[in-house]
Amino acid sequence: MRKKIFTRQLAVSVSEDTWVRILESTDKEEVSFSSWIRDAIEKKLAPEESSQIDQSNISRKEKIS
Repeated sequence: MRKKIFTRQLAVSVSEDTWVRILESTDKEEVSFSSWIRDAIEKKLAPEESSQIDQSNISRKEKIS
């Protein structure tokens, strides 16, 4: 038997425009709606990590110049 990875459900309401934009994106990327939402949440919760990556890229570019 497989071990559950995702154990909590989340229900949110979005505007029709947001729903359509997500649906178009999931169709284009060929990913599930749930997977797309999980990825978006993870990206939003990890702003410091991406900022550190951006800063390290800036530092490398400055050293090269």
